[in-house]
Amino acid sequence: MKTLFSLIEYGNPRLLSRNLRSLVFDFMETELKIGMPGYFEELIPQLYYLFNFLDAAADGEITKQPQTDNPDLLNEENSAAFLQEDEILKGITAFIVQTIHPERIYRILHQPLQEGGELTTDLLIVIPEWLPPKQFAAAETLIEAGCMLGTNLHFSLHHANQVKTAITEGPVFYSLVCTQANLLYWRNKNDWPEIDKEKRSTARQAAWLQFQKGFAKAAAFLKHAQQNSPQNDDLLTAFFLQQATELCCRAILTSITGIDKKTHTITSLKKCCRRCTTVVDEIFPLATDEDKRLLHLLDDAYLSNRYSNNYTISQTDLAVLLEKVTQLHKTAYTAVQHLLDVSA
Repeated sequence: MKTLFSLIEYGNPRLLSRNLRSLVFDFMETELKIGMPGYFEELIPQLYYLFNFLDAAADGEITKQPQTDNPDLLNEENSAAFLQEDEILKGITAFIVQTIHPERIYRILHQPLQEGGELTTDLLIVIPEWLPPKQFAAAETLIEAGCMLGTNLHFSLHHANQVKTAITEGPVFYSLVCTQANLLYWRNKNDWPEIDKEKRSTARQAAWLQFQKGFAKAAAFLKHAQQNSPQNDDLLTAFFLQQATELCCRAILTSITGIDKKTHTITSLKKCCRRCTTVVDEIFPLATDEDKRLLHLLDDAYLSNRYSNNYTISQTDLAVLLEKVTQLHKTAYTAVQHLLDVSA
C-alpha cells in the first residue's frame, strides 16, 4: 500500500493507468489465445484493484496516505489477545490490514445448529472514511481472495462514519456486533461511540417485535403449504413454501440489520442473513449438487410458477422442502430470540 501511494505521489496516475491497461490488453491479445496461464488468473484481482486505485487517484479521490499507527503490525496494542492464538485468522487479518488499512475489525462467532458442528466466523470490517465508496468492489475482491484461506469465514465492509452513527442510532445489528468483546483489531485508540444499556434493551425489544410481525406472515404461508400439500396441488404448495422461506429471511434481515433486500431469490437472501445467523445457510447449504438443485427448485417456485407454465416439482422434492422450511422456521425463531436476548 505504501508503494501505491508513492506511485501516485511521484507519478502521473492517469498515464500509469492508461499505459498499464494497454500493456495488459496487448498481452491478452497474444499470449492468452492459447489459454489463460494460472499465474495470470491469480493476478486479476490485484490488477483490478490497481486499476481502480489509479483511476481514483487520477480523479482526485485519493491524494495521500492517511497517518497510521503502524497498521502492518498486529500486537497487543492494536489487536485482541485471542487473535494471537489463531494463525489462520491472524494471517487473514494481517492481509486485510495491509491491504485497506481498516479502522476496526470485529469478529462474530456463530454457533452451529447441530452439536459437533463447526463455528462460523464473520468479520465486520470498518473501512476508513478516506476510501471512496467506489473502491468497495475492489476491496471486496482482494479480501475475498485472502479469506479463502479460512474455512467458514465470511466478511462484510462498512464505512467508518456509517458504523459510528449506526451504533447509537441505526439498526440493532451494530450495537450487538460492535462491542469490546468482538473487537479484533483497531487502527488507533480513538474512542468509539457506545450505546447505553437502556437504549440497547429498547432497541432489542423493538427489533424483536418487528421480527415477530414479519415472521407471522412467513408462518401463515407455511401453514397454507402444510394444509395444501395433501391435496396434491404441487405448484401452489411450492409457491407457499418459497414465500414462507423468503418472508422468514426478510423478517431476520429487516429486524436485525434494517435491510430490505429487493429480491425474491433465497440464494441472495440467505447470504445477507449470514451476518445475523447461520440458520438459513445450515438448513439450505450449497455443499452438493443435490443441495443446489433443491434450492434452485425453491427459487424457481416464485418466478417460474407465476410467469411461466413449465415449472414442475415432484412429491418427493416437495416433502423434502416442506421439512426444510418447517425446520427453518423453528430454528430461526429461536436463533433470533437468543440473538436479541429477549423473552417470547
